[in-house]
Amino acid sequence: MLSRDTLDQIPDVIANRISGANEYMLKLLGNNIKRLGKITDKDVHRLEEMYRAGVDIAEVEKEIAKRTKKAAEEVKALFDAYAAENLARAYDAYKYRGETYIPYEKNDYLQKFVESYSRRTANTLFNLSQTHALRIFSAKQNKFVTLADGYKDAIDQAVTNTALGVQDYQSAMRDTIKKVGENGICTMEYESGHVRRLDSAVRMNVLEGVRQVNQGIEDQIGEQLGADGVEISAHGYCAPDHEDIQGKQMTKAEYAKWDAAHAYPKRQIGKLNCHHFAFSVILGVQEPIHTPEELDEMKKKNAAGMDYEGKHYTMYQATQVQRQLETNIRKCQDVHIMAQAAGDTELQRKIQNQINLLKNKYVDFSKKAKLNVYSNRMKVEGYKPLK
Repeated sequence: MLSRDTLDQIPDVIANRISGANEYMLKLLGNNIKRLGKITDKDVHRLEEMYRAGVDIAEVEKEIAKRTKKAAEEVKALFDAYAAENLARAYDAYKYRGETYIPYEKNDYLQKFVESYSRRTANTLFNLSQTHALRIFSAKQNKFVTLADGYKDAIDQAVTNTALGVQDYQSAMRDTIKKVGENGICTMEYESGHVRRLDSAVRMNVLEGVRQVNQGIEDQIGEQLGADGVEISAHGYCAPDHEDIQGKQMTKAEYAKWDAAHAYPKRQIGKLNCHHFAFSVILGVQEPIHTPEELDEMKKKNAAGMDYEGKHYTMYQATQVQRQLETNIRKCQDVHIMAQAAGDTELQRKIQNQINLLKNKYVDFSKKAKLNVYSNRMKVEGYKPLK
């Protein structure tokens, strides 16, 4: 069975695999912008480049589809591993109830259940990476637009600014690279038009699938064993809205009442990026995993937090600073990739300095907060540091 640490890193690996297509697109766009610098004085060439952009987009779509198919296979393996772990943890409860314990590798019913969730999550990933959902930022329109339109706008903006004498081509190219590279490929997830970076969206949806599998397995185990209660899992550095309920046991009726009172826009257990889940227990038989003293200690450590550059952070807030720094580092690496493809060494050096500063701050902040450094979350496929 995979270790918990290894399992927790797999969503990052899957997200990086799919968003690697981002690097593919940025390089194509950077190469086109570089090539355009030699022919901007001839409109006929501009039209040819617009057509060329459409061809490139088709290649980007193929690349994303290929990576998504591979990621779907990894999702299935991840869900199987989590399900096996959850079932194994219930072994003693099965024995207490005198019920037959069937390990996951022989449990056809649970395997089919997990298969349905892995298929559902894989479909979500496919939907995220469909052409109609993908967006990149258009400086020309000052908004996120479809991949094909944004790709063409990026080229057109650089050419137009140069032709009008607004900027020299090098400056126009640099602005285009920064604006497109900082946002990378995004996906439109909500009817409101909200967009999210593709790597962040993939990671979020894989983790949501993991939580659904965990909760579904727990619910079914509880039903088989006639469990009359639930226990909320507990972890350090908890978000404030779930700190008072984590680690607690309660009857199913009590939990249903709490759950109903915390429906959207509040956060229910396992929803909206919550890392908890409610596992089934037999009240009075299964002791809580954490004592009241241990839960109180978790709360005190969270509140004690740390001070950094004159500001106090709870430990939960410190983890959120980590996530923001990781995202900013990935954004800079995207710009670096595109600048390299476009041959803009000056922009490469400038962005490399930003990456170095952000990474140094990330490591320093994490060390002082005594938090783990997550290298996978600071990586963009195809990025090679400029020495």
